[in-house]
Amino acid sequence: MNGTTSLESEWGLPFWQRVLLAGFLLLTALFTLYFWIDFFLWGGVRILDTEVYLAFEKAFPVADAWMATSCFIAAVALLKRSPLALLFGISGGSALTFLGLMDVTFNIQQGIYLLGTTEVLVEAIINLYSLVFGPFLIVFLWSRRESLRLRKP
Repeated sequence: MNGTTSLESEWGLPFWQRVLLAGFLLLTALFTLYFWIDFFLWGGVRILDTEVYLAFEKAFPVADAWMATSCFIAAVALLKRSPLALLFGISGGSALTFLGLMDVTFNIQQGIYLLGTTEVLVEAIINLYSLVFGPFLIVFLWSRRESLRLRKP
C-alpha cells in the first residue's frame, strides 16, 4: 500500500494532500481579506497614492471577494470530501490567474516593479503566488476530477 486508506484512495486525495491544499486555500482567502482591510484602513499595502493606481486597485475588491469566497468554499469542501471542491477550487484557481495577470499587466505598464519598495516586493510576491497557485489548482483538481466528484462520508 502507499500509506492511504481505501476511503482516501477512493476519494482521490490522501488526507495530507486535502489538508495541505485546504490550508493554502484558506490562507489565500484570509490574506485577501487582510489585504483589503489594510488597504482601506491603514494603507500599508498601498504602493502609490496616484489617481490611476488607486482607481485600478479600487476596482478589485469585488472580484477578489469572489476569488476568496471560491477558495474558502473549496477548502471547506475538500475537508468535507464534497464534490464542490472541484467546482470552487477550479473557480478560485481561475480567478487567481485572471487577477494575477491583470495586476502584472498594470504593474508592467506603470513601471511599478521598478520602484523597488517593500510594498512592491509584497505585490510581486502576491502576483507570483497568484500566477503559480492559480494554474496549479486548475491542473491539480482537474486531473483528479473523476475521483473528486464522488462524495465519501
